[in-house]
Order: sequence, then C-alpha cells, then structure tokens
Amino acid sequence: MSFKGGNDSQLPFIALGNTEQIDATPLNDSGAVPDGCNVTRTPIWGVLTPTTCQIIGGGYNPFLRGLRVGACTITATVSNVVSSPFSVEVR
Repeated sequence: MSFKGGNDSQLPFIALGNTEQIDATPLNDSGAVPDGCNVTRTPIWGVLTPTTCQIIGGGYNPFLRGLRVGACTITATVSNVVSSPFSVEVR
C-alpha cells in the first residue's frame, strides 16, 4: 500500500495544526494489487502515534491533521492486508 499527499507526492511533513489530504493506493512494490486485497472495500486507518496526528474522515482519501510536533506513523488495512507503516513528521 502506498501513501501520497494531495499533489501525488510523498508527504514527508505536515505543519503543526494543519490538515492535508492523503491517499491510500493498494499496490505492492511491483505495482499490482496485493493477493487477498479487495480494492472495493474501504480502508481502515490506524494511527500508531495518536497524540501526534489524527485521521479525519475515511475511505481512500481522508485527511491527516498534525496535533503535536514529532513523528506520526499511520497504516491502512484493506481486506486484512495491512500497509507498511508510513511516517510523517509534524513540525
């Protein structure tokens, strides 16, 4: 699963208090949908650092809000296929 910012570029940081739209694309490193992943299902988002950032909304294009300075790590799960953690720095 890959994550992208609103302009199709990796989102390395977000300003404290800002909100940015993100995108989850269920593709493996080869550019194919992973085995067992049903892309018609809605992703379930997980925030491993909930005091640093939060996901607002759902689906494939939710928003990410920076709550506290530090590293924010998120994942998305589709059909029991979990993405690699994606880290964003909140500055």
